[in-house]
Amino acid sequence: MSLVCNVSGELARVGPSFVVEPPSLVQFAVGAGATLRCVAAGEPPPAITWLTDDGTPLEDAPGLRFDLST
Repeated sequence: MSLVCNVSGELARVGPSFVVEPPSLVQFAVGAGATLRCVAAGEPPPAITWLTDDGTPLEDAPGLRFDLST
């Protein structure tokens, strides 16, 4: 599954931009996990959401996947 970091900002006075953009491909061993960072800036502050490759918002999966930004 591919993940996309989506950055958006409604009525932005300073358009959203990546401060730290996640890599386009991450490989890791099952059970080892990985940490992906995505940081964006703008005015007003942009919302960051993680999406699957089909555009579905990513949900937490206990013990497997979770969003540390919330």
